[in-house]
Amino acid sequence: MRPLAAIVLVLGLLQEPAGKTRVAQRLVQELAEVGFKALHVKPAALLDAYRDWLHLREYGLVAREAVSARELLGAREPAELLNPVAMLTVPVSAKAFYDYGVPRSFFVYQADEARRLVAVRLASPDVGGVKSFALVNPVLLERGLSLVGREEVLGLLKRVEALEEVRDRAQMLSRANALAANAVERCLSRLSERYRVLVVEGYSDGAWPLGSLEARPAAVLAVAPGQVVAYDPGKFVAVVSASAGVKDSVRLEDVAGFINPEAYFRLPPPELGVGETRGGGADVVANYVLAKLEL
Repeated sequence: MRPLAAIVLVLGLLQEPAGKTRVAQRLVQELAEVGFKALHVKPAALLDAYRDWLHLREYGLVAREAVSARELLGAREPAELLNPVAMLTVPVSAKAFYDYGVPRSFFVYQADEARRLVAVRLASPDVGGVKSFALVNPVLLERGLSLVGREEVLGLLKRVEALEEVRDRAQMLSRANALAANAVERCLSRLSERYRVLVVEGYSDGAWPLGSLEARPAAVLAVAPGQVVAYDPGKFVAVVSASAGVKDSVRLEDVAGFINPEAYFRLPPPELGVGETRGGGADVVANYVLAKLEL
């Protein structure tokens, strides 16, 4: 089902952090100032039990961006509705791998987020707001390979109504992928009933955070350090659709070689604020998006 609201994609051109959230939040503010009821949505997010411990203890397994959308931008919807898919990784114990006699595996696990994935929380709209369900792989926790214990992880899932244990890593990833698209589509559909524009922030450098390829974004922005690259939405969807036929996960790098950007914008250093203009800035990006929305 296509969302009723206009969709603006804010994607990462690279895997490294580049300021997608700042661009998305400022864009929502700029759109609100000219009368558009807009919302910042983060369909999928990755949190870490060490890096994000205080946030997880306070809010549960939900993206920081979803909490910011409520606290900074005034959204009233449950944070899980703004972030339907949230993944949890844990730090692994160097001592445990030495004790097992496989110290090199510590580096393999620490470098691979999929190996350290212990939970995936999925949300879907419900009559009362939102319902959450989680897949949990306790193997790392039970073997003592993690710095975080089983009960601590379960404590971070306190806002989840149901749990399903999946002890095989490949099966867990497969099951999560199978459920994620539907969760994202349902949440976007519910939000599109209340907002005119959904500013959808992608995960890492993924090219398509919307679940179904039926969605037709009004604008596509890809963020890299110091810049925003804009693609023609129709051509972008066509390239992503073709790439999805041969790859399970399409990245911006896969798309970039088949479509030329239609616009480029400069962004100032983070210390100056995303709204400052140095050959670009949020105002120019917002004007570009407004022109797309008004077509």
